[in-house]
Amino acid sequence: MFEKDSKGRSQFIGEDLIGHIPAGSTLALKTGDAFDVKVKGRVNGDTGATTLSRTVEMEYVLSNAKKEPITLSFRQVFSGDGTHEILFESADSRLDDAYTRIWDVIVEAESEQVLNFKVHTNK
Repeated sequence: MFEKDSKGRSQFIGEDLIGHIPAGSTLALKTGDAFDVKVKGRVNGDTGATTLSRTVEMEYVLSNAKKEPITLSFRQVFSGDGTHEILFESADSRLDDAYTRIWDVIVEAESEQVLNFKVHTNK
């Protein structure tokens, strides 16, 4: 989802997956309001992008500008046939569904925390 900032520019504010809903149904989405919490991601390695299997190394910098610590639930959806293997992770994750991992990361007040992981997926 995107939202206009004070200068009228579109700013990315979040994403989520929407399950199957019947056509014509009403859908409500909560966008959240934590503008002092930011996530910046970077790909540190990517092998096999054009083959049936792929290994990717990711780094995410989680920033907390609040005056109190937070626990940020970071969700990553992996593409492919649903099989993925975490080869390394700097914090423990949990499996949410066949395609999704969640990391609950504590970020201290007015600081940053780095989340790294390396994952192998099959297309």
